[in-house]
Amino acid sequence: MWSGTKHPSKRICLIFWVLLPALTLSAQDVPTIRYDYRTIFGEKFTDAEIFVKNNDWIIPMISSAGMDPFFAVSIVFPELIRYSAIRDVAEIQSLKVLYVQFGENYSDFSVGPFQMKPSFAEKIEEDFSDLSGFNDLKDLNDFRDRVEIKTADFKTRPGEDPVEARKARIHRLTDRDWQVKYLLMFIKIMEKTAPPEYLKDLPDKLKYFATAYNCGYWKNPETILSEMTKKRFHTSLFETPDKYNYSDISWYFYQKTHPTPLY
Repeated sequence: MWSGTKHPSKRICLIFWVLLPALTLSAQDVPTIRYDYRTIFGEKFTDAEIFVKNNDWIIPMISSAGMDPFFAVSIVFPELIRYSAIRDVAEIQSLKVLYVQFGENYSDFSVGPFQMKPSFAEKIEEDFSDLSGFNDLKDLNDFRDRVEIKTADFKTRPGEDPVEARKARIHRLTDRDWQVKYLLMFIKIMEKTAPPEYLKDLPDKLKYFATAYNCGYWKNPETILSEMTKKRFHTSLFETPDKYNYSDISWYFYQKTHPTPLY
């Protein structure tokens, strides 16, 4: 885990949780919250908040990478609502052997509190390794140093058994520190590849990023925009008529947690 000397003051964590229950942004032109998700999801919503509170290293880790921790956590907060530690252990144990031996075509499953799939992690590794074409090299190298990422670890070396590469990826996915790193790499990729018009306004940016995280950030912008309007999110193991919009939940959580009204 990250040492205290590498994190900013934990005051930001205190602010985050003291203000958690009640804060909303100023009443201006922001997306309307149509549902009280805290009430709708009840104990699962509370458990998701408790997870972030108990893992208080996440907030300073994101801040040290130069990113807004409230924005980043909001992207994955719906996944925290859906996450079940007990089910996660069972799924990983039963499916990871298939993935390691045969690849994502045989077993592509959600892992960990942020519910990341091996195919997502592999795509992130590939795209982040190629970011030098989009980014200022010094900025990118500084980001890698702050987050402690070595892209050389992602590459399958000539003659290397792909099974070993998949085994290493599963090891990263089952590490919570690495789940945060994948999230940060995702945000960095999106900031360099998303349409500029969806990077100007915070509500649009968050909802676009959250939808892309949920449906597949590699899809074309038209598909992601279409998904932004749809209700597909639920917490049941099986199909349910009660579904909600993923990015609405992210925006709801952001408004309830950000310490400084931005609008």
